[in-house]
Amino acid sequence: MTAYWTTNAESLIVERLGGAAVRLEGGGRPNRMADTLSRKKRSWLMGRVRASNTLPERLVERFLRRHGIRFRRHDRRLPGTPDIIILERQIVIFVNGCFWHGHTRCNLSRLPSTRRTFWAEKIQTNKRRDRRVRRALQRMGWKVVTVWGCRVRNTADLSRVLSRFLTVRESRRPH
Repeated sequence: MTAYWTTNAESLIVERLGGAAVRLEGGGRPNRMADTLSRKKRSWLMGRVRASNTLPERLVERFLRRHGIRFRRHDRRLPGTPDIIILERQIVIFVNGCFWHGHTRCNLSRLPSTRRTFWAEKIQTNKRRDRRVRRALQRMGWKVVTVWGCRVRNTADLSRVLSRFLTVRESRRPH
């Protein structure tokens, strides 16, 4: 399969050779791209990325339920549609993916080796939006908690992060 398109009066030619994408630019020298999946498989895989009801969200919800804390999910009336809302305590929790929200000093937030400027701009935009939403919620009187995806896997880390804002009761069920 060969596709041609024009950008800023420059022709870019992309060819599929043996399942690996090759981009020919200017002098016509191939520049191998990192993607080794077929277009159909990549589309399917990217379609599996979810904005809500992610595994880290479900783990935080399970933690809250085990400790008898009642919450709501994804209230669109609040700025930024927080992942978890604890009304009685005026707390909102955002469960952020380390890559998408630019978690500093985290191995999961490394930029891809291709299209670095695109990804850097996208993640910076996400970080700016996160700051804007956080300020808006704080002005409305909410306490804002950010739980990073890398911290959710370890129950002790999660407990440490959430206990700063919550007075957690002992679990109602044995582990």
